[in-house]
Amino acid sequence: MVTKNCEYCGTEMILKTVNKKGSKNIGDIIAIHKNKKFCSTECQNNWQKQTKWEDRIGLDAANKIRTETSERVKGAKNPTTNPETAKKVSSSLKKYLEENPEERKNEKNGFFDKKHTDEYKKWATESRKGKDSCNPQQRQKQIDNHPKGDKHPLWNGGSSFGSYAFDFNKKLKTKIKIRDNYTCVVCGKKTQKISIHHIDYDKMNSNEKNLISLCISCHSKTTPINNRKNWIDFFDSIIKEKYDNMSDNNNGTNIGN
Repeated sequence: MVTKNCEYCGTEMILKTVNKKGSKNIGDIIAIHKNKKFCSTECQNNWQKQTKWEDRIGLDAANKIRTETSERVKGAKNPTTNPETAKKVSSSLKKYLEENPEERKNEKNGFFDKKHTDEYKKWATESRKGKDSCNPQQRQKQIDNHPKGDKHPLWNGGSSFGSYAFDFNKKLKTKIKIRDNYTCVVCGKKTQKISIHHIDYDKMNSNEKNLISLCISCHSKTTPINNRKNWIDFFDSIIKEKYDNMSDNNNGTNIGN
């Protein structure tokens, strides 16, 4: 009998001394027991989960396996370049993550608390220049699902490309921004990157009471033609209140003087 402690839980193991098949050498018997590290498969599995791959087999051996594997599946030899295989892998991974949402959060995420090196960022930028992020089939699918121009259901005849009135210039825009205190009248965001919106959607109407300040995000929300009437009414009420207050302030100043 030979005794040995489990390398995971520390439990003492009692091992029977059985001859290696076909051998009567006592050295062969001892060698068998030296190779046994765990008292059970459960302990072995737990040890493997908690021990890095490099620590298990050694860093040199791990790097050798990485290099050989990389060469074996490089380029067209990679099975995931097959659309059907890639689809199968993607579906399987998606299903697993849906059933186990915690598997990629915080410390369980392989990239947790890590950052890309400057060298990698430079390589990633250069390697992707002039390349699409998807294949031709995926690109066509994007085009079909996101129609543009006269194929879009909200197409308005290309009015957004029309020219503006001559007096809709930088001076006028700055005046409106100052009037509105560089603040979006919808969300209240104050920013230097403010857009000047035509309330009645007529680009040739540069009347100050037809212009109002919006942040870029809110300005984009006013574009769809199916909701423009509501926006016009909303902005008209704001402008009316704004100029009524300005008029009251001016009257109060005159009285005070």
